[in-house]
Amino acid sequence: MDITNLNINNIYKNTIQTIIDIINEVIISIDNNNYKDIYKIIFKEDRQFYIGIIFILLSFVIYFIDGVSL
Repeated sequence: MDITNLNINNIYKNTIQTIIDIINEVIISIDNNNYKDIYKIIFKEDRQFYIGIIFILLSFVIYFIDGVSL
């Protein structure tokens, strides 16, 4: 995957789809009592870029929540 060829709309759609895929695969893994696969599910090769975006967005949300709570 070449991220330089992606536009904002594709990045948005792929990030949302990555979140949905991770949730579905984690639920299936937990139902099968297979907790060791969760790390593999989150860090699949095609998901690394989108996981980074998710972590950045979560850090902004936590930063603003912390700033408001003062």
